[in-house]
Amino acid sequence: MNDNISLIELLKKAKKSELLSLAKIIGAPIHSPSAIESKIKLLYSFFKEDYKIILCGVCKKLNIDYKYSSSEIELEVLIAKRIFKDFFSKMSINQRKNFQNEILKGDFEQSIKSKIKIVGIFSFLTTAQFSGFSIYLLASTTLGIITKTLGFSLPFLFYSSLSSVIAIAIGPIGWTIAGIYSFNKLNEPDFNKLILAILFILNLRIKKYINDKA
Repeated sequence: MNDNISLIELLKKAKKSELLSLAKIIGAPIHSPSAIESKIKLLYSFFKEDYKIILCGVCKKLNIDYKYSSSEIELEVLIAKRIFKDFFSKMSINQRKNFQNEILKGDFEQSIKSKIKIVGIFSFLTTAQFSGFSIYLLASTTLGIITKTLGFSLPFLFYSSLSSVIAIAIGPIGWTIAGIYSFNKLNEPDFNKLILAILFILNLRIKKYINDKA
């Protein structure tokens, strides 16, 4: 996967509806690419750090083992995996079973479904590589779970059936991203919004990759 595109260039290629959703998530006053990039940086620091530094800061906050030499998408994927692991740990046994069963109803290749049945959805997503279906599913699933807990929907998920699948799979939820992590201490970056933004950006990045291949 080509992950060399900068954040601003990625935002410039996004649709208006996608920019509007991302602006809403982070509280940007307008939905232009430059305004969104600026707001993301301000959520982390008044010094408007580089996006990669922000990714490393979020990894550190989540106690993720990372390397600064990693690419932006590698750092985004590490964050997505940690978020999924933490949410999955909060699911009941029945929720986990329902989640996997509903995912298996998705419109994708039987060989992938067979692998999920063998290794389980948890292993399938948390060992996702930087190419292939598993990374697409990880990005969409993680963002879908979080936005579902916040009570709003997005204009896209790469597999459109995932929106209803996620809603059915996890059912009523009594916890949110804010309930899992102790964020937003005084003078600390707004990690809640940053994590949502990073997962959204990962989805945009993968969507571009899919469209480029089409």
